[in-house]
Amino acid sequence: MDYEEKIKVLKSILLHSVNNDDSTIFYGNRLLQEAHETDHSNKFWANVYLGQAYKSQGSYESALEYLFEALRIGDHLTKKDVAMVNSLIGTLYGKIGDVEKLAHYFSLCIGQYETGDYQDSIRQVIAYNNLAEGYYNNDYLDSSLKYYQKAEFFAQELKREYLTKVITGNIGMVNARLGNLDLAEEQLSNALEYKSSMGNDAGTITTYQFHLADVYFQKNRIDQARDLVEEALALAHQRGLKEQISDGSLKMSEFYTHVGDFEKALQFYQQHIVYRDSIRNLAMIQNLADMRTRYEVGQKQAEVDVLTAEKRIQQLIMLAIGAFALVLVVLAGIIYKYYQTKSRINRELESLNQTKDKFFSIISHDLRGPVSSFFGISRMIKFLVQTKETDQLMVIADDIDESVERLSNLLDNLLTWAMQQQGHFPNNPERLSLGEMAEEIVKTLGNMAKAKNVELSTRVEENLEVWADKNMTMTILRNLVNNALKFTPEKGQVRISAKTVNGLAVIRIADSGVGIPKSKLDTLFKFHDKKSTYGTAGEKGLGLGLQLVHEFVEINGGSIDVETAESMGTTFIVRLPLPIS
Repeated sequence: MDYEEKIKVLKSILLHSVNNDDSTIFYGNRLLQEAHETDHSNKFWANVYLGQAYKSQGSYESALEYLFEALRIGDHLTKKDVAMVNSLIGTLYGKIGDVEKLAHYFSLCIGQYETGDYQDSIRQVIAYNNLAEGYYNNDYLDSSLKYYQKAEFFAQELKREYLTKVITGNIGMVNARLGNLDLAEEQLSNALEYKSSMGNDAGTITTYQFHLADVYFQKNRIDQARDLVEEALALAHQRGLKEQISDGSLKMSEFYTHVGDFEKALQFYQQHIVYRDSIRNLAMIQNLADMRTRYEVGQKQAEVDVLTAEKRIQQLIMLAIGAFALVLVVLAGIIYKYYQTKSRINRELESLNQTKDKFFSIISHDLRGPVSSFFGISRMIKFLVQTKETDQLMVIADDIDESVERLSNLLDNLLTWAMQQQGHFPNNPERLSLGEMAEEIVKTLGNMAKAKNVELSTRVEENLEVWADKNMTMTILRNLVNNALKFTPEKGQVRISAKTVNGLAVIRIADSGVGIPKSKLDTLFKFHDKKSTYGTAGEKGLGLGLQLVHEFVEINGGSIDVETAESMGTTFIVRLPLPIS
């Protein structure tokens, strides 16, 4: 059952249990427990019903507590609801004899009915009538008369004839107690002319008849008094109004005592005693029934409390189990992640160790050649000097230049690779002119191209710039062009071209060399070769160049692809970002 449905059922039960105080108290408390903190309307009415139930039981202190709580919640509701609660509180103070607070809360109530967004003239009349009744029950007859007259005035203004006559009858009762017998007789008789309209309110009719009979009795109109009491008694018997029968029997006893008919006086007095005791017995029976109801309700509440406690314990157990399971899952995840990280680090370390071994193997292989050359060349120079064959020194000088250049390139790439692996290679992107950089590469590697009789040319889009680090970009171009020259035979061609395509600078390094075997394409940018690759003229390399190119391109936010066919040449395609305008 959802929240709305549960509240609706509780309100319906509460509405139909207003004649049973214990049921009202039980279901009123249930409604208070179930209603959300912000459900002001249902909490308000639950407190009102509880206040009325405790008032009916005579527990005025408890009744006031609930009504004051309703008044506090009423700040969120309409003035009509607040005025109604002030009226109930005022009535309660009247019952306990606190006339000052009776007047205060009815003053608030009437003021709220008279002003503000909500005006209700009928409720205003009823409030004046109830205030007057509170004064009447506490013997403040002048104040009672004043407010009954105000109620009568407003009822007449509203042209509510029945309501006017009822209030007129109430004024008549006040005047009867004040000794204004003629006025009281007129007002009570006037009210009783409408007793046919009061058909269902037999209690009000008999009350007015008894008071009018008292007036007749005080005026010594004994027969009229007797007839009116007999009429009232007949109506009370017809409607089963035991309290009115008891009161009427007492009045008839007083009447017959007055006229000296003591036998009938005794009969009516005995009837008065019987009904008075019957009323007390009924009250006792009702109290016993109420006690039994309270016991049963208490038992039910205890059962509900036990079930609620068991349910709460089950919920706590389930929460604890869920929390424990969650902790286990989290711990398992942490342990799994730890072992995953450990495995990954171990794999990386193993790969680094393999790379290190391959690296030193290649270094030892590639360094041996230039160093051996220097060792042999130094002996040759000594021999040629001793034999004065100086014309051969130029050839040896060319060999030295070639060995030095090869060794210098090897050391440059080795140093750059080491810095990049350690994360020490700076990356400072800036605007770079591709045309200028291509020209610088041609100047740097032009001699190498001439030595191999290879045509090295550029074709770069005018004013084309990229956004990248200058040193890394030069390393990319130098390595790619160097490789192209290395694997291009005599009378071949190497071309550097660049243009803008789809918002990127596309650089192409194309050669007419030997091409790259398909078997090597998958590992082209990885450090896998066990030894250097020889060029068309026997040139050797460390195998680091393309790995550096690939990593530097990615660092600068670009990409690299290769197009190749064996014996047809190779084209490396580098894409780098353009400067942001």
